Amino acid sequence: MKAIAQIGVQICVTPQDDIWIKNQNGTTYIDDRSSFFIVTEGHLEDGHMFFGVYGRVIDGSERYKGLICSLISRLSGDDWRIKNSSQANFKVGVSPVYVNHEHSFHHPEGTQIDGFPVIGRFGRIETVE
Repeated sequence: MKAIAQIGVQICVTPQDDIWIKNQNGTTYIDDRSSFFIVTEGHLEDGHMFFGVYGRVIDGSERYKGLICSLISRLSGDDWRIKNSSQANFKVGVSPVYVNHEHSFHHPEGTQIDGFPVIGRFGRIETVE
C-alpha cells in the first residue's frame, strides 16, 4: 500500500468526533463521522519541517466538495513517508493551511485558513489502493 506522504495518493479521512464548521456567522458542531476522500497534491512544511499533506476532496459529503483538505500530523514520530494509516487533525477549506506561529501546529489554532467555510476536527486517515 502507498504511503500517506506520497503525492497523488488517495486517502480516506474518517472523523472520530463531531466536526466543527466555521463560517461568517460563527462555529457549529455536527455529529457527522462519515468518511470523505482526498488525493494528495502537496506537502505542508514550515521551513524544512514537514507537518502534513493537502489535497482536493474528491468524494464524500457535499459540504466538503470542491474544497481542499489539509491533514496535519497528530502523532509525534509518526513517519508518513512509510506509514499508510495514522491519525491526523484535519482542516478543510478554500486553500491549504498555513502555520500560525503563536501555537504549535499540533494545536487547533496552530494552523489557519483564510476564508470560509473551514471544517475541521481529528480523524483516522488511511491510503486507498
